[in-house]
Amino acid sequence: MKKLPQETVNLSIDATSFDAKNLMFFDRCGIYPADTFIELHFGFYGEAQELQQGLIIIVAMNVVKNAQQNLLSYVEKAGQPEMMELPKCRLRGTGSNVVPADFIGLAQMANVEGEILFHTFSSKVAIERARSGSSNAPVAAICSALLRCSVDLQKRWVIGLYENIQD
Repeated sequence: MKKLPQETVNLSIDATSFDAKNLMFFDRCGIYPADTFIELHFGFYGEAQELQQGLIIIVAMNVVKNAQQNLLSYVEKAGQPEMMELPKCRLRGTGSNVVPADFIGLAQMANVEGEILFHTFSSKVAIERARSGSSNAPVAAICSALLRCSVDLQKRWVIGLYENIQD
């Protein structure tokens, strides 16, 4: 199989015009790997113990594997979570609650609330920029989803993500 040349491009996330297309708090999640992508299900059940809001994020497996060192380093620096079983969530996609993502980011506020951010950019634009030699011009990424949960659930999600994929 012919190997394609590696091309790199700068990615820019404009925080001044930050607009998450999907913003939610979640208390349950599911991680469902396939061959070339992974389905990440997030749901808020709350006190009602019924689904109040849900979102499915689709991420290419290579994106998840490339982010492994950064995400696990974040967990290591933030401290190991309470080793609980991930609260299960399996959603039915309706089209409007299925979102692709190309970049995963993590943050936390005051060791109380964790954030998982998903950004999307155009691969076509990135490839065209890299091939034209204008790879110094950054490709803009939009925030596909901003998800919040407890810090322990966030860290446990990251660990669960890499427990569920195989090389």
